[in-house]
Amino acid sequence: MLTWNLDGLTTRRVDRRAEEACVAMVLGQTLREAVEGKPSRPPPQVIALQEVVKRIHLSTLRPHLEAAGFSLFPPDPAREDGDYSMIAARPPWTLLRGRDGALTESPLARRWVEVQLRHDDGSRLRVITAHLESLRSGSGSRAAQAAEIDRMLGDPDAPPTVFLGDTNLRASEWRAIQRDLAMRDAFDLAGRPPRHSPTWWPRDDDGKPTYERGFRFDRIWLDPGHEWTVQRFQTRRHPRISDHAALEAHLALE
Repeated sequence: MLTWNLDGLTTRRVDRRAEEACVAMVLGQTLREAVEGKPSRPPPQVIALQEVVKRIHLSTLRPHLEAAGFSLFPPDPAREDGDYSMIAARPPWTLLRGRDGALTESPLARRWVEVQLRHDDGSRLRVITAHLESLRSGSGSRAAQAAEIDRMLGDPDAPPTVFLGDTNLRASEWRAIQRDLAMRDAFDLAGRPPRHSPTWWPRDDDGKPTYERGFRFDRIWLDPGHEWTVQRFQTRRHPRISDHAALEAHLALE
């Protein structure tokens, strides 16, 4: 599984960046690496995207991902303007249905997106994504939204559930709420690899990422009712595409 904030609200080179993002996701490498013949990795089976906008949804994401065998929800743009989140899945998973809803406490009107998936072997999976409240002033709303996602993950009547998304949670905020949440964090289950902790970096005066001051905004949370194993956990940095790194995990369910 992979989650990535595509920085779609930044209009500079947005079409080119979306093209490069599709290549990175589908081929598992940059276009230059592909041309040079470097080995690629298989594409994720499930992708969650944040900061999708109508322009790149129609021109880039939908045609490229569908050509690679993915089904998308929402299949059509969710908004005429502004950004929204999307989930894509490919075989062996079939996307059965999707829905979205408003986060209860959100001055920025943020929403969650959920899909139900069926594996070729008959097993089911529920995947949720969201882009939680931004800005330093949104701390209280982020905590409330994380608790809301935690309740969704804890639904005893739902199939195994994974959340992939941009939480915007600062380290101090995470420490303050972590003990009150039931969900499992894939980063913790993976042994907290330091190299793959930060997923967003502020930029210096020249617009370059300051890699010594990163934040773990993007997270993968797992429902507390099942035994999960994180077999691989890593970030993919593509600063020419987005100010966020893509976060990828290979999960196994006992």
